[in-house]
Amino acid sequence: MAALISPSVYAIADAIALGGRSVAAADANVDVIAVGPIYPTRNKKNPEPVVGLELLRRARAMTEKPLVAIGGIDADNLGDVLSAGADTVAVLGAACREPIEESCKRLLGAAEGHR
Repeated sequence: MAALISPSVYAIADAIALGGRSVAAADANVDVIAVGPIYPTRNKKNPEPVVGLELLRRARAMTEKPLVAIGGIDADNLGDVLSAGADTVAVLGAACREPIEESCKRLLGAAEGHR
């Protein structure tokens, strides 16, 4: 069975704005909630506004559903993102920097100790 992913972080922002109603209630039909961009990203021409770690922390407090953090995440800030409550991260830009093998090793090293 394929997982359904939240269409945007704005369902989380809306839930927070409405007095902290559960993100699980706001996204009852999804299996995974994407949160981001956490940091500025260079991978999109017109990215959404940065939501930052604070929204990620608040989302974590509001749901037990898996949170996928996306946007501007690299080996230098990966630990902060995981500590803020992300279950996993999308690191396309960081993983695809040259040399790719070294970039991936740095990302894996940064993730160690957070799970």
